[in-house]
Amino acid sequence: MPMNNLERNLLGQQRATIIITVALVFGFLILPGPAYIAMLTLCVVIFPNMKSHLVAFVTIFYFSFLIASRYSGLVWGGSDDLPSYFLAYDAITSGERDAISASFFYAKHLDIGFIGLTKLINYLTGGNRFIYYFSLVATSFTIYYCFLYRVLKGSYALLALILFFLYFKNIHLSMHILRSSLAIPIILLSLSFSSSKRYFIFLIAGTFQASSAVLASFSLLTREMIKKLSFKQKSVLFSLAALVFFSIGHFYLFGKITNAKLSPGLGNYLIILSNIMIGMVFIIASNKKFLRRGDGLRWLYIYGYFILVSSLSLLFTHHTYRFSHFVLYMTPMIIAFAISSGKKLDYLLYVLVLVYISASYYTYYYILNLNESSFYYRFSGNVLINGFSQLSLFFDYVELDVDYSSFWRIKDE
Repeated sequence: MPMNNLERNLLGQQRATIIITVALVFGFLILPGPAYIAMLTLCVVIFPNMKSHLVAFVTIFYFSFLIASRYSGLVWGGSDDLPSYFLAYDAITSGERDAISASFFYAKHLDIGFIGLTKLINYLTGGNRFIYYFSLVATSFTIYYCFLYRVLKGSYALLALILFFLYFKNIHLSMHILRSSLAIPIILLSLSFSSSKRYFIFLIAGTFQASSAVLASFSLLTREMIKKLSFKQKSVLFSLAALVFFSIGHFYLFGKITNAKLSPGLGNYLIILSNIMIGMVFIIASNKKFLRRGDGLRWLYIYGYFILVSSLSLLFTHHTYRFSHFVLYMTPMIIAFAISSGKKLDYLLYVLVLVYISASYYTYYYILNLNESSFYYRFSGNVLINGFSQLSLFFDYVELDVDYSSFWRIKDE
């Protein structure tokens, strides 16, 4: 039986995807890392709706290893907190302290989900610090990709993923930000469910970083939920929610912030604001197509809520990323959501993507070339190595583990 035009188009797309996937994997192996990312960026611009789990996981490996290969401590003006977590990890390995005690003593947190994951990785790896850090980063990125793939129905998920990676602030991951980077993708994934699953997954996210869950708690409210309730029920629900929000929030979030000095100003918020403005430009340029999708209004509300939360950074400039981290995860999805909302390619949106992705690649390459974090420090800090060299170096890191400087974080303190 002869194929119709639709079947021919689908077969042609499948063949093209296979060819592009093979070419990209081959490119990863033989090209320098930045050249592979440039090749991938070009492919997702030409074929924005391409689906390939293999390419996604190769790219996740590249960025996870890049981040995990850095030297910890004595970078970023001494603000790197990774040594504190390594001290806790080593204390667990040596049996000096149990996982909960070590996490509280050195890393100053009691997020039970993160502690459990730390203990599990420690048990499976025999206390290897590099695998610990790499596993946390790779897990965070993988959960985020699952969220993108679910919301975007596969198409444009790879585009959103590369937009996220190229934004330079997502390359420098301190452990506090990494805990947030584990919690936020799980929170966003929970919001993609409409059933009771969302609350269960949301609670899991809260065990990795409770402060992120506190900030995101009101994003659980939906129009459907509010419409079904009477005024009395709404009042009771709001009162209970406020009680839980402020009681839990005081311990995990507000107490920490109120102990800090009120520091109004822009600070690093200009970086976040530029990211927000880009997301809003794509929403406006989509010309209401964004809202025509069944879940478009819901994601617009969630994005708006996290923008509102991020504005708290204007009062506490030292806590910019505590309030604004959600926005950095949401904007790539919003951009891809806006592009994929129309039945036909919108050339205005396409041009905007070209401009934005080009600028993002420039910032990524600049940060990589600057190499303030000492990426690949076991290979003389050469960030231009190809995939074969990365794989070889990866196993060197596994065997030799990573060094770190504890500077002022002394075990006897």
